[in-house]
Amino acid sequence: MKTNIFGVCNFCKTNPRLSYGYRCRECLREYAQIYRKKNCKYQNEHRRKAYAVRRQKMTPQQKKKFNENVRKYIKLRIEKMTHQQKEEYKDRRKNKYYPKRNKIAEKNYQRNYHWKLRLDIISAYGGKCKCCGETTPEFLSLEHSKGDGQIHRKQNGGGTVLYRLLKKKRYPKNRGLQILCYNCNLSKGFLGYCPHKEKRPLQRDKLHQK
Repeated sequence: MKTNIFGVCNFCKTNPRLSYGYRCRECLREYAQIYRKKNCKYQNEHRRKAYAVRRQKMTPQQKKKFNENVRKYIKLRIEKMTHQQKEEYKDRRKNKYYPKRNKIAEKNYQRNYHWKLRLDIISAYGGKCKCCGETTPEFLSLEHSKGDGQIHRKQNGGGTVLYRLLKKKRYPKNRGLQILCYNCNLSKGFLGYCPHKEKRPLQRDKLHQK
């Protein structure tokens, strides 16, 4: 049993103890570090629960003030850091919010997800080119019959984002969307008509006639 000597730390027996407890400042820091490592998960969970309860009771003005104070505190901490500490802080944030992933597997997953969405949209809007009847999915594309494709993509995004939105809205029919092959879509976009349905003399033919 360790006997308490008044005014001296019970553990190192050299430094003067604090006014509360039986440890000096250095021993208390060592004990706190060991305790944090052992009970890290429990402390984090307890803090999150306490913060969630406190956040629910806050008014919108109090939330704004709280967020502003947190940002100011973080800025002050970063200003006081050395160059090495700043780099370590950036690495910690990257590992926390952007964990390391297998880039090849992630790209393959994105491609497969995009292709599945594309096949669902092609089948929902007919499954073939409305002009020439082409059924190969690699040759098909989504076309705006009203000519507002650029506006629609600016408002909602294009590619996978647009496909996901259409699937979420259960493939709306009132948007003027239809499936065309790339040949029909491009000829309709550049020339204003599709040669499969309407044949017009090209500009080069007019020049030869002159």
